Amino acid sequence: MKYNKQLLKQNITKFQNKQWYHQRFDGCPHFLFYIVEGESRIEKRKQGWHNFNHACFFHNDRADWFIPMDDINRITTEIIEKAKTNNNLSKDLMKNWDKDEKNFYDICNKIKELDLAKLNKKELFDLYKEFSEKTILRCSSSSIIDGFALGSDKIVADMVLELLKQKSLDNNYHDIFSKLTAPVDQSFINEAEVSLLRIALMIEDANNGLKEFILKHDVEESLNELEKDVFKDVKDALDKHEQDYFWSKNNYVQAYILDKKNFMKEIKEIFETNFNISAEIKKISETPKLNYEIKTRLIEKLELSQHLKNLIKILEDFTKWQDDRKKSTYWYIHYGSVLIEEIGERLNIKLHEMKYLTPAEIKLLEYMDEAEIKTLQKELQERIKDSAFIDINQECVMVINEELKQLKKAVLETEDYSQIQEFKGLCANTGYAKGKVKIIMSATEAHKIEKGDILVAIMTRPDYVAGMKKAAAIVTEEGGVTCHASIVSRELDIPCIIGTKIATKALKDGMMVEVDATNGIVRKL
Repeated sequence: MKYNKQLLKQNITKFQNKQWYHQRFDGCPHFLFYIVEGESRIEKRKQGWHNFNHACFFHNDRADWFIPMDDINRITTEIIEKAKTNNNLSKDLMKNWDKDEKNFYDICNKIKELDLAKLNKKELFDLYKEFSEKTILRCSSSSIIDGFALGSDKIVADMVLELLKQKSLDNNYHDIFSKLTAPVDQSFINEAEVSLLRIALMIEDANNGLKEFILKHDVEESLNELEKDVFKDVKDALDKHEQDYFWSKNNYVQAYILDKKNFMKEIKEIFETNFNISAEIKKISETPKLNYEIKTRLIEKLELSQHLKNLIKILEDFTKWQDDRKKSTYWYIHYGSVLIEEIGERLNIKLHEMKYLTPAEIKLLEYMDEAEIKTLQKELQERIKDSAFIDINQECVMVINEELKQLKKAVLETEDYSQIQEFKGLCANTGYAKGKVKIIMSATEAHKIEKGDILVAIMTRPDYVAGMKKAAAIVTEEGGVTCHASIVSRELDIPCIIGTKIATKALKDGMMVEVDATNGIVRKL
């Protein structure tokens, strides 16, 4: 992607008076740019389903990401049309990225095995270019996944509602829609949770005093206790869990390397909670199969049209595809951090500063002299405080200061929603809850959630899960039936309303609200 410093000046009108799909998360430019370049790249296999532009604002490692609704609607409309004649559309699409997925994990494992300190400058930059290209190719399916997932919910929901009205079953619409769109594949987050629960169960079933020791002692002492031969099986299992899931709490700015201390702490918390571990493993493991069985019977009972069955199958497959993409995202954040940290050390640029460079800019570092790098570093400090990027038709630019003000004026919404007493969204999981609002704008705020609170966010991410487990209900501004909040709320079986568009603007921390997820309504009390 070409870096063009005049891009905003040349195209500011293209960002005015647009409808945007807004997402918020912890993030920095470098790691989000792999998605940007992937989504924007024009490839034959994408059949024209790419995004033409994005805008993303950054403030102290938090990102507000905007995708034009006209791109999303265009992709959704075309996929829905193709699904009328292709019963295997999602599977056919997913197959086209199998090779790129393999190549991506191969380059990550290559970096893992290399001693980067031994590479010369050219070798290091060549490795970064290879990693960058393979990551972009792996991410290039994102425009298809998001284009359909973010734009199809209302259309599919209306089709289901119309069918239920014909059969006089529309009173059960939200419950039926939730069951028809439930995920049928295990998420990688759940796989990691089950893996850890199995280790906890191994300790509990052993009846050799280890559980009691862990409850009475700190994490360090517990890990030392595992060095005894009698606990070798547990130690080996914990070693494998660390190797398999050290990356599982990453986000778009931080590459957390979880070690046995982290996981032993979680095991201790499991024992302190004192729930039935075996039953929890069974519930998590069997939920996808149960969802599939309920969905299959429901589809047969309702006599869905082939077109509607195809659309529900696409949502189902794309949920899995989206989860696979998220896992690869966590991997590229880890291995990308390893690479740019090594490059930064050689050029006296801090890792945090490197994260505010685009991949295109990092490639240019190979040819910069010391004075040019020092000038760039001054701008990076500004970017960390307050900045944005835009991309249009394969060109991009980072903006600060006056240009940033122009972009904010063009994109960011200013309407006041504080007087609204009631608003609606789409039911992701049925149920009712009443509680105190806690607005979460970052994973660093997830600790604010207390038992019984209503978690309100623009959208949730995997690193919100600790807070989600305590929440009585979840309300989001964005997201569809394949989004993280939908999937996790069903797994936790708590009420969830998505796609309200205004939740964080209409509500404030501490407000009492009721969440009638069965009817998709949030009311202030």
